Amino acid sequence: VYEAVVTEMVDVEDVLNKFLADLAAGGNVVMPMDIVLKDYIEIRNNVVLDLNGYTLTHPASSQAKYKDVFEVMGGGNLTILGDGAVVAEDGYSVYAAGDATVTLNGGSYFSPVSAVDARKNAHVTINGGTFKVDGSNNPDGDYGQKYTLNLRDKKGNYVTDQSEITVKGGRFYKYN
Repeated sequence: VYEAVVTEMVDVEDVLNKFLADLAAGGNVVMPMDIVLKDYIEIRNNVVLDLNGYTLTHPASSQAKYKDVFEVMGGGNLTILGDGAVVAEDGYSVYAAGDATVTLNGGSYFSPVSAVDARKNAHVTINGGTFKVDGSNNPDGDYGQKYTLNLRDKKGNYVTDQSEITVKGGRFYKYN
């Protein structure tokens, strides 16, 4: 007996566009599949993202000016949970600025530059996750830096910053 197997064809571009629209709308979002970005994702609202075991990648080959995965800005609030990965091949995994709040409750974060960058009154809480920065695509560092967590120093443009990164858990490889 021959049994036909029907599989649903998925238009990756449609899935990507819906995912980005869901993030822009805010609320609870579950990653539907592995996603490769063409540009960073800007968060200016309240988003809870469940990585759902998938990987979100911003490739080094991207033509975007900034090759970060997330830029949480202007009072935006991003919470990430679940297993999965956030991979910036040539930028920050998570960049937070402008009174942004970020809470990381799991996932793996990779960047050649900085896994988490906080400045301009951003507040980041790390409750868990795995963080790795290896300089693989950034041999000289961006302005000489290669930091797992980068809290901008209170000097120059950041002298009045009240930014903070609070670490309550997680795994950090070759922490700097």
